[in-house]
Amino acid sequence: MTLSEAVHEVMMEHLVYMSMNHANTDIRPLPSYAVIDLGFDALWLDGNAPERAVLLLRRTTTRPRFQWERFYQGKEVASALLEVELLLRKYGLTASNCGAVRFNIFNNGEELIADRDGKNIELKNTVKNLVMNSLKINEGDTVIVDGVNVQIAGQVETNPLSMRIMDFGRYRFCSQFNNELYSWIDADYQNLNGVFLSKKDKEYTQPDPILNLANTTTTPDFLLLDDFVKNYSKNDACPEELASLFRNVITYATAKLNS
Repeated sequence: MTLSEAVHEVMMEHLVYMSMNHANTDIRPLPSYAVIDLGFDALWLDGNAPERAVLLLRRTTTRPRFQWERFYQGKEVASALLEVELLLRKYGLTASNCGAVRFNIFNNGEELIADRDGKNIELKNTVKNLVMNSLKINEGDTVIVDGVNVQIAGQVETNPLSMRIMDFGRYRFCSQFNNELYSWIDADYQNLNGVFLSKKDKEYTQPDPILNLANTTTTPDFLLLDDFVKNYSKNDACPEELASLFRNVITYATAKLNS
């Protein structure tokens, strides 16, 4: 991966760890051990500037089958993954607001019409009723539904509340959430059979004003780190300085979680 991707991945891992520790849960990120500079730049096909290529070294793991092929996930796991997403949101973090799994659902007065990336999705009548009852979509309304995109390691079925989470490239900072949430049950996640949470429900979580980490990207430490990463190859930068800047960002961002 590129250096900026690796820095984002490891940063989110650290922030997720501190957040879950503060929340007093047994949910933890799979740890990374090192970012290894490969000594050459990666070239982008889209014309973006070259960027240093790196390896991300992390703990080896197996993944549950339902997260690498279409395989039945089940309601208990779906609900547990939704709970993880809600915990993340308390701290201004999210695995699911990036649009990776996003649906538009429209109530035309006769039925619900769903699409993903402009492609229509056929819904069973039972699923239409489930979605209508869960999200309370009025005639003429269009809602945006984000699929819960929490990636996990190991066999979560044995203890869903002690899961190990991984793959933070899609994680984002966010200060406000506005879309409905959906965590699928069936092997085909696009059939919209699953557990839903409407933004109208009291369980729907917005960032805690005190614990919110979403302003991390505006802090002086983060801006210094971001500039350092962008100019890493051009300036023949020192890895130790990068590590120091990274620690400064994490220390400042999570100080509120240590008080």
